[in-house]
Amino acid sequence: MSVDEFWDYTPYLFQLKVKGKRNFDFELQKSEWERMRFQTTALINKDRKRQDQIKAIDLVEFEWEKTKKQNERLTEMKKAQYLLMKAQKEQKQKNG
Repeated sequence: MSVDEFWDYTPYLFQLKVKGKRNFDFELQKSEWERMRFQTTALINKDRKRQDQIKAIDLVEFEWEKTKKQNERLTEMKKAQYLLMKAQKEQKQKNG
């Protein structure tokens, strides 16, 4: 980014650009870590029998994978609550 570009940005646009750069760098690092885990898993499994092979997630579970699982669980819980409330509402209408 040139000096002129910097001074033409509003604080909000600059903040968005910085956030985008951080996200980009994080995704690059994430990709590198996942590639290394894949390579390590392949090296470990190359001489093992099929039933003795390990999965990549068995080596290490990254923080972003844990967060993803938590978000999926939260979404499932919200769906279940919605369906329960809907069923209760229908039951009240039948009885009501």
